[in-house]
Amino acid sequence: MTISRGDRYYCSARREKSTCNADRGIGVHELEHRVLNGLKDILQGNESLIDEFAAEFKRELSRLQKEGHGAKRRLVKELTAILAPYAISCGVWRPASTRSMLS
Repeated sequence: MTISRGDRYYCSARREKSTCNADRGIGVHELEHRVLNGLKDILQGNESLIDEFAAEFKRELSRLQKEGHGAKRRLVKELTAILAPYAISCGVWRPASTRSMLS
């Protein structure tokens, strides 16, 4: 998908290669709404999936730290900035989980 006019997504194959007949786009806000609602449906009530994600994220941070990249704090900060507003609105935010990722 390609963003055009700053507020709509369109098929990138149509725009860049003219190989697609889809001439309708989707508004940025509508797409964001659909994606966030889909994630909310998947994550709410699925603590095991959230716990699995947190465990895998912690393993990846550990791996990066062992490689000497020092990216652990940056990645946690980025992840928190991305997920916190959504997680709070869904009622699944657990600040203690973020602190445990840092330790």
